[in-house]
Amino acid sequence: MKREEPKKEVSFITVINFIAGIFLLFLAIGMLAMSKYFLAILFFLLVVFIFLPQKILKINKWFKLLIVVIGFFVGAFILGVNLPSSEPKFEYYNLNEEFILNFNNANFSMTITKITKEDKIVVNDEERTTEGIFLLVHGDVTNLGKIATDFGFYSGLNDNQNNSYSVISFSFDEGALQPNLKRDFFNVFEIQKDASGLEFSVGDDTNLIRVIDLGI
Repeated sequence: MKREEPKKEVSFITVINFIAGIFLLFLAIGMLAMSKYFLAILFFLLVVFIFLPQKILKINKWFKLLIVVIGFFVGAFILGVNLPSSEPKFEYYNLNEEFILNFNNANFSMTITKITKEDKIVVNDEERTTEGIFLLVHGDVTNLGKIATDFGFYSGLNDNQNNSYSVISFSFDEGALQPNLKRDFFNVFEIQKDASGLEFSVGDDTNLIRVIDLGI
C-alpha cells in the first residue's frame, strides 16, 4: 500500500516575502527607468536576497523580511533626498542685469531694462484710466538656441506691503523667436500711486523664480 506524504502548506510569511519580492522587483525596474542606477541595484539585490532558498541562506524568514523592510526604507530615504524640491527657489537681480530662462526645453536670456509710468493706456483699442497709476515694465529677450523657438513666461509684481499685482496688458510680437536675435516687450500693471519696494518676478518651466528689484 502506497504511503501518502503530508502536503506541504505555504506559510503566511512565505506569501508575504513573495509579495514583497515582486513589489521590490517592479520598484527596481522603475528606478532603472528613471536612471536611478544605485537604487535599482539596491532593490534588485533585495529581490535576490528575499528569493534565496532557505537551504542556501539559513536565515529565519521573519528576520529576512525585516532586513528587506530596512533596505526598502533606506532606499526610500535616499530617493526622497535626491528628489527635486517642489518649493520654488529665488534668484535676485537689478535692472539691466541679464538672467536665463528655460521654456520648452530651450534657453533664453532676459533683461529688464526700465520702467515707465502712465496715467492712461490703450487696451484692445480702448483707452483706460485708473485712480492709481499704470506701471510699464520694459525688457528684452534673446533666443540662445540654434533654431527658431516659441517663447513664453509668467510674471507678476509685488510691493513692500505684500500686495501682488497681475498683468493687465502686454506687448510682445507674435511668432517664434529667431536664434540670437533680441525682441523687446513690456508688461503693464495697475498699481497704487504710492506703491514702493516694487519687485518684478519672472517664472519659466522650472521652479526657479527670478525677482528683479525695480528700484522704486
